Amino acid sequence: MTTRLPQIPSVLARSAILPSKSLRRIPTQRTFTTHPTPRPSLTHSRPQPYKPHARRDASSYSRYSPRTLLRTNPIAFPLSILAILLSASGFAYGVSIYLRMYRQMGSYPEAVGLKLRRAIYFTDVSPDSAQAMKAFVQALQLASEHGMHPLCDEVFGIKVELVRFLEKTGNVRNAIEVLEALKADCLRWLEVHGSDASERGERTRLLGWACKVATRVADLYGNPYIADGAKMEENLVWAVETTIRERQRREKEGVRDGEGEWLSLDDQGSQLEALAHFYEERGNRFFAGQLFLQALMLKPVKDCHAVVLMNNLAISMAQQIPPREPGSPPPSRTELAEAGKVWARQALALARRIEPPVRNQECDMGCAVATHNLGEFAEMVGDVAEARKRYEEAASLAGAIGFEEGIVNADEGLKRLGGGGGGKKTWWDAISNR
Repeated sequence: MTTRLPQIPSVLARSAILPSKSLRRIPTQRTFTTHPTPRPSLTHSRPQPYKPHARRDASSYSRYSPRTLLRTNPIAFPLSILAILLSASGFAYGVSIYLRMYRQMGSYPEAVGLKLRRAIYFTDVSPDSAQAMKAFVQALQLASEHGMHPLCDEVFGIKVELVRFLEKTGNVRNAIEVLEALKADCLRWLEVHGSDASERGERTRLLGWACKVATRVADLYGNPYIADGAKMEENLVWAVETTIRERQRREKEGVRDGEGEWLSLDDQGSQLEALAHFYEERGNRFFAGQLFLQALMLKPVKDCHAVVLMNNLAISMAQQIPPREPGSPPPSRTELAEAGKVWARQALALARRIEPPVRNQECDMGCAVATHNLGEFAEMVGDVAEARKRYEEAASLAGAIGFEEGIVNADEGLKRLGGGGGGKKTWWDAISNR
């Protein structure tokens, strides 16, 4: 049996469904249609793997590639690259100059340092002789006004830069005058105060400066426009003798209180080597060999410059004409060649033992020079096959490192040998009267 619900009057039904008249708003016209927001499907709720973007068109990359730019701008593109490189190198050079000047000016009063920076600027960066000379003079004047001692390292530094400027501008004689005056000032102080116990440190400093200045002024006397061999020898001999005398005194008596360190071994070796080259250029191979040997003794066990000294010593030993002693015959050509071979082989052995980072270009060039010297010593005793072998090896070594002088010398040696060396005048015949 079905129970029928009572029927609600239509008026009551309408009032129950609709809100009251005060809250009800009857729209007059629909202006848009709303759609339900789609919900993601449950099948896509998991994170999807990353899919990279589609590859770009190759033309977007190749449009500005160097090859395309070079093809479309064959002149402008290389010039722009060159301009960038020149700008970068100029910037690096400017920074290096600034850093060098900044380090040098740290111990100067501000006014003196400003003038010295100006002088170096007009010497290296924007050359102007008048402005540079004016700035150097003003720097020295201001140094005196600020109470800087005329023999202090800072004032010496100004004068050394002045000498460099004068040499660069071709005023070698004026540079020599500055150095000679500096050396005289040091020696004058040493003559007056050198024996004072309270000035031992100052004595060491000024004596070292005098030796360095003497070596430097000797180099200027050797300039082709001056070419004063007597003054050059005088300064070099004084510097070497003074350095050796001071070193021997310290070794015998010991270092006194307050004296400080003497010149470094490199500085002492440089003086000996400079005097050795002086005698070598004037044909006195015997003295040159003795000086090269003393310079070599001051070098460390593994040093590429020692290879260079050994090569110089080998040539000096082979080409020397030692003073004759009464009752003993002079050394023969074979004996001299064998003495040179000993040092050339030692130079090769030392160069092969030295490895980076100690090894540098001097070792590579030293190998080529030592090999060439062995060829000359073989040529000296008439061993043409050995000489040709060594010259060819030296040319190969020199070519591998771009040593142009070694290539030229090796080629000259091979040309000198000719087909068999017969009838050819060797370098030994040219320098020897035997």
